[in-house]
Amino acid sequence: LCAELQNRMPAQEETLPSEKQRRARALESLAGATLPGRRDESWRFTSLTALREMRFDDPALVAVSACSPDDIATICVEQPPQHERSRAQHEADAVAPIRAVLQGGVLDRALSEGLDALPEGVYVGTLRDAPADVQAAAEEVLAERLAREPEHFFSSLHAALLLDRTVVFVPAEVRLERALQLLCVASATDAKAPAAAASAPSFVYVLGERAHARVVESHVCFAPAEDASSSRAVGKGGGLFESSQSVVRLASGAELEHALVSELRGNSVHVGAVSVQALAQSKYAATTVSVGARMSRWDVRVDMDGRGAHGEVLGFALGDQGRVSDLHSKLNHNVPGCTSNQLQKNIALAHGKTVFCGHVLVDWGAYQSESAQLCRSLLLSSDARVDAMPVLVINNQDVVATHGATIADLSDEELFYLRSRGLSRDKARALLVAGFGNEILQRVPLESARQRVARSLTNIVERIASNEFSMSEFSSI
Repeated sequence: LCAELQNRMPAQEETLPSEKQRRARALESLAGATLPGRRDESWRFTSLTALREMRFDDPALVAVSACSPDDIATICVEQPPQHERSRAQHEADAVAPIRAVLQGGVLDRALSEGLDALPEGVYVGTLRDAPADVQAAAEEVLAERLAREPEHFFSSLHAALLLDRTVVFVPAEVRLERALQLLCVASATDAKAPAAAASAPSFVYVLGERAHARVVESHVCFAPAEDASSSRAVGKGGGLFESSQSVVRLASGAELEHALVSELRGNSVHVGAVSVQALAQSKYAATTVSVGARMSRWDVRVDMDGRGAHGEVLGFALGDQGRVSDLHSKLNHNVPGCTSNQLQKNIALAHGKTVFCGHVLVDWGAYQSESAQLCRSLLLSSDARVDAMPVLVINNQDVVATHGATIADLSDEELFYLRSRGLSRDKARALLVAGFGNEILQRVPLESARQRVARSLTNIVERIASNEFSMSEFSSI
């Protein structure tokens, strides 16, 4: 793999000196390294077999098929919003989003829309082409992250794989009214192919004082028809490995609504990392969604470094047909007076698996902190698995903090209530499954992305009705 990564080295004149240094350190770190295993605490419940089976000793590592405007249109088509949605959501969807398309991790301006009509001072583009002040701010954010967080296998692998970084810069006092979609597209090789493709989209977000933005990171792939339509997650040497990274700094009073949607298909593996620094009175609200990939994982870290900062992570994960969806999060209260909230919802069925590890730290001296954390999981078949680990580490007494986790099937009482109102068993179950996920999905500010994920829920409902899989043994469902 390291030998092939050397072949991916961009032309010297196209690479910033700082990127060359980061890449060299990453390749040095990877030399002799091995994939994390079950003995590594952060990977104890998540198997990397899917990635271990892939091969990267072929030019396919570099070859990520080009997408056409028609391909992008099929992904981004906006259907009419459902009638029950609020007027505010209708109005938000009526404004076309700004769309930056990345192929194989590299920004493609020809397929992007609206990047030339951004408000004054706002920049969405590559790091190497950024204005000097934007480039300096982004480099400062990257350097701070490296100083704060120790390097590990996947951060080094990402640094070695990436070909370019995309910067989102919103200056002070600017509100980006239109949602920004960062659409990361790639093409997976056939699962039976001799080697897999690889992609490494990388983002740096810099929001000035009292700036505001809504961003949707969508990770999609075009899988071979046989792999995409397969009812189970199977595969060997081919497929797609995507390593994504987002580094965020919010200045005082800034707000970022950040949707992270992983909907890769076929024999694909996605490992995404998000690192956030929130300063005084700033607000970071993340919505993570994981569906479709053979193995998908989000690592979200929010450091609240200014008094009054707020961090929020809401998530939905689907483990189905042998697929694994994993969320690891760290919400760090580093100074007094910060608040955080986390709600994770999982659905597991048909040999699928979901993993949640939510870690909340209230550091020494971070008094008057408030934190709420809850993980709710639906276990819809007896051959599925859910691992939930809510963790609180509190080093103060002047703190309000709650945490909990539930793992259950659909509620018998809720089913009985709906059936007593005239709904059939199938319709009652459909309503409960859809409602369970929609609470999170409604936070994604793009109708097309919501609808694609909603189709996964619809598929589950249809399979429940057809008795396709073994129902859980501890419920009337």
